[in-house]
Amino acid sequence: MYAVGLDIGNATTEAVLALVRDGRVEVVAADRLPTRGAKGSPASLDAGARLVRRLERDTGRRVDAVVAAPLRPVTTLTVTLPEPAVATGRLRLVRAGSGTRCRTG
Repeated sequence: MYAVGLDIGNATTEAVLALVRDGRVEVVAADRLPTRGAKGSPASLDAGARLVRRLERDTGRRVDAVVAAPLRPVTTLTVTLPEPAVATGRLRLVRAGSGTRCRTG
């Protein structure tokens, strides 16, 4: 029997095609694509189905079963934070040609 494990994620949808026989699982192929729409939406499920059909077409195998990971939609956002200030120590500005000498040591 050929089975597909399907994971529709927030960003990508992954599928693994495997041959399941005599209690053994042999991975045949894997593929992924960007998730369409929100996780669990009709658009994301349609994209998952297209991915399974693409695996069938690319491998010449007929899928007998699809096992999907639970769909728990999560809203993800990106937040931009300011760069932290870098501690550079004390800074003294000296005008060029002012005659001020720097001492080391």
